[in-house]
Amino acid sequence: MKQLTNDMLRKRIKTIFEIGSGGFGQVEKAYDNERKEIVAIKTVENFVPTKQTMREFTFLLNNKHENIVSFNDSFVVGNKLYLSIEYCPYGNIAKYKSIMKESLVLCIIRDVSRALKYIHSLKMIHSDVKPQNILFSKTGDVKLADFGIIHNQDSISIQKTGEKDGSPLYMAPEMLSGRPVDSSIDIWALGITAFEMLTGVPLKLTGFENIKEWIQQNKPKWSDDMKKLLISMLEINPSMRPSAESLLKTTILRNLQETWLITSEVLMKKNQVYFEYSDDE
Repeated sequence: MKQLTNDMLRKRIKTIFEIGSGGFGQVEKAYDNERKEIVAIKTVENFVPTKQTMREFTFLLNNKHENIVSFNDSFVVGNKLYLSIEYCPYGNIAKYKSIMKESLVLCIIRDVSRALKYIHSLKMIHSDVKPQNILFSKTGDVKLADFGIIHNQDSISIQKTGEKDGSPLYMAPEMLSGRPVDSSIDIWALGITAFEMLTGVPLKLTGFENIKEWIQQNKPKWSDDMKKLLISMLEINPSMRPSAESLLKTTILRNLQETWLITSEVLMKKNQVYFEYSDDE
């Protein structure tokens, strides 16, 4: 972690515009004069190097995966921490919800599952999987982001996550009720995310608590394999949910093309190869 003065930071980093805010920080698009590239800069105000504030920095610094945003550098200026991470120009998947075809939603489930398999193998839990934290990179790859509330599986508690951290619409029932939690909460959150990308809203906002009941009532035009996949991910009993590794072994995900690329043209025009889209919209 580099110590910089305000002048040094201004010479190196040129802010372009604010992207949004994530776990414990504001995020901006910026140009790094030293790296000669566009980056995302996450600013943590009133930085104190506690366990909580260091989680994201430590995780990104020590771990690399093709489906996790890359870490570039970090700076401390006064009482602020700046994290330089990979810039994903096409933003998060939330802006494309309800217009995605099933095939693309399956690709997102597969690629986020790959990231979660890696995270869970480290005995960690992401704790905040949702559309806003899943990004499209400049090459169209799916990247899991925002590790501000990542937890160690051995130390996670509902006091740390269920009440203060995370996003209630994507929280598993055991989190909301104060029961013990494990890595299966990430599988539930990914299932809710996939449901939202297909329908436009999280399950909880449909008035249904159980996805089986929602499917019986609404009869979506999804494949039987997709229905089975989401039902398994959204099991009320966490011990019945598949692990990320098990998800990747399901026939529907194994049969996806290994390589796929969402080009800039597809993302900018919402090309119907991947999206349900009408020029009248």
